[in-house]
Amino acid sequence: MTDKERDFTLKERSYKKQIAELEKKKESAREEKLSINQVVAEKTKKEEKILLEKYSIHEQKHKELETREKTIQKTGLLQSDGQQSLDEREQKLDEREKAQHATFKQQKHEI
Repeated sequence: MTDKERDFTLKERSYKKQIAELEKKKESAREEKLSINQVVAEKTKKEEKILLEKYSIHEQKHKELETREKTIQKTGLLQSDGQQSLDEREQKLDEREKAQHATFKQQKHEI
């Protein structure tokens, strides 16, 4: 074997080792990326679950308020001026509900 052939063989082995090392690094990076994606997906699911729970609680409170207002209205405890304040409260409740729904939709969209 001549010096040129030996040098060529040594360089070829060196290049093959470098290629193997790069392939290992590439596989390691791919596995790390998959792991990160899995963590992000789990976190997103948790955040979505929390938002859905908050929305459910909001809906429940809203229904309770509606039921309470209807009960008060049916029992006749409200006078004519009381009816006006009831209308004002219902309007404020509707405005608050719309704002909360918009906030919830925005948070859900961000996820």
